[in-house]
Amino acid sequence: MASRKVIRTIKTGRSGIKILVVSGDGRQLAVGRNSPAQVELYEIGNGARLKSVTLPGEIIHQCSLTQDGSLFAALLGPPNDRTELLLVDTHTGATRWQKVGQFNSVIIHPNGDRLFVAGNSHSRQFTILKAQDGSEISHLPAFVFSQSLSPDGKVVALGTQPGELLLVDASTGAEYQRGKLHANNLRAVAWTTDGYLLTMGNEGKPRDGRWALKLWNSGELTWVGSFFGFKSGAPTPWSFNGDGGYLLTQENPPRLWRIPTGREVFKLVQNSDQGWSGCFLADNVLLARKALALTRYDLGAGGRVTEVPPTFANNYSLATVHWPTGLFALARNIGSEPFGFKIMSVQNGNIVEKLSKSVGGRILDLDFDAHGERLATVFQAGGVLVYSVKTGELVFKVVGRYEHAVFAGGEHHLVALNARTLKADEIENDLVLIDAGNGKTLRTVNSRFRVNALAVSPGRAIVATGGSDQTVRIYEAATLQEQLAFRAHDSEISALAFHPSMPILASASADGAVKLWDYHTGKQLDYFLGFSGAPAALAFSPNGRLLFVDGQEKTTRVYDVSAVKTQ
Repeated sequence: MASRKVIRTIKTGRSGIKILVVSGDGRQLAVGRNSPAQVELYEIGNGARLKSVTLPGEIIHQCSLTQDGSLFAALLGPPNDRTELLLVDTHTGATRWQKVGQFNSVIIHPNGDRLFVAGNSHSRQFTILKAQDGSEISHLPAFVFSQSLSPDGKVVALGTQPGELLLVDASTGAEYQRGKLHANNLRAVAWTTDGYLLTMGNEGKPRDGRWALKLWNSGELTWVGSFFGFKSGAPTPWSFNGDGGYLLTQENPPRLWRIPTGREVFKLVQNSDQGWSGCFLADNVLLARKALALTRYDLGAGGRVTEVPPTFANNYSLATVHWPTGLFALARNIGSEPFGFKIMSVQNGNIVEKLSKSVGGRILDLDFDAHGERLATVFQAGGVLVYSVKTGELVFKVVGRYEHAVFAGGEHHLVALNARTLKADEIENDLVLIDAGNGKTLRTVNSRFRVNALAVSPGRAIVATGGSDQTVRIYEAATLQEQLAFRAHDSEISALAFHPSMPILASASADGAVKLWDYHTGKQLDYFLGFSGAPAALAFSPNGRLLFVDGQEKTTRVYDVSAVKTQ
């Protein structure tokens, strides 16, 4: 999908295609036509036609395939009139059974044992039928416009005429949740693979045709994001790929949307309310929180996450890593004394402690230099202290109200954020270039806003900042000359991280979004929504394929960003 190139062309030999449906396993394509009603089945892998089934009618307005494509259900007749529902064996073309009624849509469960049928405007009910003989399992009175089955096959989401969404048990038909998501006419609904719901509904009077897409958390039916840009009038048909989050709308010309879901590959539910830090020790090994401590997680294939002992000491919740040497550092930034930091490495799968150092206060930030020989620590009480990684000796100290510091701009330089208090509740930050050999200030850039985040590029030639002005600023580290500034969020920026090999910057904000940018141009490349609090930590894996996000919520998340590219 990222290249948008044609993968395969399937020749059907006739025009007038009305319906295209893909089986759940992605192997078969059903093509529906009218006059007479007909369904043709094709092998997607090679384009070969498998079967052609002529149905007893002139009009087909809906079709559904089983997971393996062995059965299909078809609705024959005009959508808002008398309709025939048929269940057909695709191998033989024989009709297993048929029912006459007022039907609008049908879905076959992946197990192939039951069908979900929504009535049209003349029959306002939702029915579950047995696939064996078409007998009724349950029915629910509702004016249903749209339906979608959850990825696990346990829940049916129903979009209704009043703009409500109903969540129904897929086995019993019992309704267990309902919410008003649109003003009226919830015309389309779809599940994402990571459990969100995408809806299309009317946001004005019923006849105004003011349509909007909305993304929802399916657990509480809480709003995540909205997407606008449709013309007024009739609802726009769509096709949604829940795996990649791509939405194709039937417009002239067709439009491809990127809905920010389907990229969450790992989710760790936590007991603690706040995550402070985290980093990748290797491409598939994540150092992240467990309660008030940090531990390692092996991110295996298929979404499996395995905790790797040991869990490190409580309140050591701040971390940084130096990939070339394999060293990582932990610092105690919460709790009470004693405070300190530890430098460690992984050897033959075992943790080896290289250095443990007690210090006189809470540590706010950590950063290794380019060679992994020195460690910069920023203290809450003020000051940047640089230590020798080998001996633990203090190399130098810079006094001030520093909050973040990184090695950047030269072999012996630091870039740091120094706080200035204007009023009791108002702080501004200066960006300061420091000679890390003698602690002298080389250059200062004043700001007129709070700066919360500082990040350094892999080559340490560029730094980025973000804060209360909702703007990302890119600086040449050696001179602190601003190279680019762009508005990135709708609330203050809380975290930043550079991609290890491409000109990509990740930003996070209290607006509940994480975004990826080309930091040469300021162009947005991708984004993720739905965070209940401000993310406090971002980190890419060494190969750049994964992005770690943690912060003010009880969930640690990892996203697949391998498809994100710059031009």
